[in-house]
Amino acid sequence: MCMFPLTPHGSLTAPTLRSPPEQIRRASILLDTGAHTLQFSAKQVVQDRKSSTETKIKHTLTVKIKYTVLTADHSPLRSTLKTS
Repeated sequence: MCMFPLTPHGSLTAPTLRSPPEQIRRASILLDTGAHTLQFSAKQVVQDRKSSTETKIKHTLTVKIKYTVLTADHSPLRSTLKTS
């Protein structure tokens, strides 16, 4: 249950969730040298009981992964590929 603070004009009513968050609509992977960026987004609609207004909310999660691939002798693969 969501709790909202009281205001000078009275208490706020918690909005009701009219529709659950949809499945992740979009997942994109941007390939980069030594890094990956994953981005997920979802949308939901929230309806306020008192005023019957709807609010559309977009949630976005961005994950950045940086890495280094090492060869057996622990030298970065990128420099190994350039020299061979």
